[in-house]
Amino acid sequence: MKRVSIYLICIMFCSGAFAQSKVYTLQECLLEGLHNNYALKIEKNTQRISDNNATLGNAGFLPTITATGKY
Repeated sequence: MKRVSIYLICIMFCSGAFAQSKVYTLQECLLEGLHNNYALKIEKNTQRISDNNATLGNAGFLPTITATGKY
């Protein structure tokens, strides 16, 4: 048990878990949350996709060829 706790302490110090000492303001927290929000990223990508699909070429104005035959 003692050996395991020593390993855990070493891992925590080596990984830098105690190295973060920055104090965040409310504004920084809100901006960071909005920046990392996956739902907002998905909506932005959906908007970009719909903007790309709403061109004249994709709106049904492409020429079509039809053929009929009878024997």
